[in-house]
Amino acid sequence: MFPKKIMKISELEEMGFPRQLLYQVCHSKNSPAFKISAGKNSQWHIDTEKFQKYLEEIKKRSSHQVRNA
Repeated sequence: MFPKKIMKISELEEMGFPRQLLYQVCHSKNSPAFKISAGKNSQWHIDTEKFQKYLEEIKKRSSHQVRNA
């Protein structure tokens, strides 16, 4: 699904992922996202294999919540 193992947020945006979702992922617990340097302006990178698993987990949780509502 992803052309590279590690991708920047801007690259994932070009693939159609909403910026808001990507930043939400970056700041969530157990996130597949990381920064290479500690600087304020350093870019976020996302491990795409872990990102795929992360998205699947979100889908499972949301469908589970709908069934229990």
